[in-house]
Amino acid sequence: MKQDATNIKLIIEGCLTQSPASQKRLFDLRYGFVMSICQRYARTRAQAQEMLNDTFYNVFKFIDRYDPKYPFEPWLRKVCVNCCLMYQRKYFKKENLYPLEEKYIDIQYEEMKLPEPEDYDYMKLLKDLPPACRTVLLLFVIEGYKHHEIAEKLGISIGTSKSNLSRAKRLLYEMVEKDKSGHLKLKKNSRE
Repeated sequence: MKQDATNIKLIIEGCLTQSPASQKRLFDLRYGFVMSICQRYARTRAQAQEMLNDTFYNVFKFIDRYDPKYPFEPWLRKVCVNCCLMYQRKYFKKENLYPLEEKYIDIQYEEMKLPEPEDYDYMKLLKDLPPACRTVLLLFVIEGYKHHEIAEKLGISIGTSKSNLSRAKRLLYEMVEKDKSGHLKLKKNSRE
C-alpha cells in the first residue's frame, strides 16, 4: 500500500507537468474506480464513458488543486461525482429530474431500510430508477451527503431531495420481493 501511494505521488507529479505518460498511467490505474462511479449515475455505458472522460479531463486540468497531504482517491471521487452531476444537469431536463415536492414525501418509506447490498445486485435496479431518484439515492447512501448538501449541489429544495430519496426506496422495494426462503429476487415486471 505504501508503494502504491508513492507511485501515485510520482504519477501526480508527472501530471502536474502535463506529462502524457503520467496522465495515461493515472488513467489506466484509476479507470475502473472512476468507471464504477460513473456507471452508478449513468443509464447507459455510453453515458458512463462520457462522464468518465469529463472526469479525467477535469482531473488533469485541475490536478494542481489536489492537496498531496490527503489521500488521492477521495479527491478523485469528488471530482467524478461532480462531473456526473454536471453531465446530468447538461443533458437532462431539470423538470423531468426533480418532479416531487415536499408535500409528496411518503414518510413510511423514509424510514425503510434497504436490503443489504450482498442480497441483490443494485446496479441492475439502479438503472431502472428515474434519474432524480437514482442521483439523490447515490448521493445520500453511497456518497454520504446530507439532504441540505444534496439540495445545494443539485439546486433543489431539501424537501425535493427527501421526497426523491423516499421515492427511490419505494421503487427499489417494488422491484424486489422475497421468496419463501427469505431471499430477494427481481419481480417479473422489472427489467432483467
